Amino acid sequence: MNGKGNKFSKVGCKMTCAAKMISDALGRGVTLLDINEYDADKDGNMSEDEIATAFRAYLAESQLDVELKTDWWEQKLSLDKLNEIAEDTEGTTYIFGQAEGVHGEKHWIVLTGYSLNESGQVQFNYSASSVNDEKQNRKYILGEKTNSQGNFYTITKIGTYTLIKS
Repeated sequence: MNGKGNKFSKVGCKMTCAAKMISDALGRGVTLLDINEYDADKDGNMSEDEIATAFRAYLAESQLDVELKTDWWEQKLSLDKLNEIAEDTEGTTYIFGQAEGVHGEKHWIVLTGYSLNESGQVQFNYSASSVNDEKQNRKYILGEKTNSQGNFYTITKIGTYTLIKS
């Protein structure tokens, strides 16, 4: 990736999430190479500000009459917070989730829904950002996994990108 020895397979998951989100919002494909133009240090691990800048640029280019509102939760991430986000009808909200310890690293996915699983945990539906999410049948939850949940990973941070009609 950009001549620094980085690989999309190792650090491109957040960029993949950004491309998926922006593609969905615009109704047309936006590629990783397109999004990569907004990665200031060209390391593939886009910051929240870099993603917001890219999103705003694509919205302006497409002349969509919307405003972008962003927010992040880490310490106060809970079922109540998820319900609050889900109940907000202000606009269309896209949610990224960061999981810890996936292939020894932080890993980002696009969260598409959630429910309580048989263990009483919040379990997320998601759009994969890596072929390994699907191949390994990864599961993502809020809170600590139990000893029997070997292929489960905990979401520790979420970011929201909300499009509000101007």
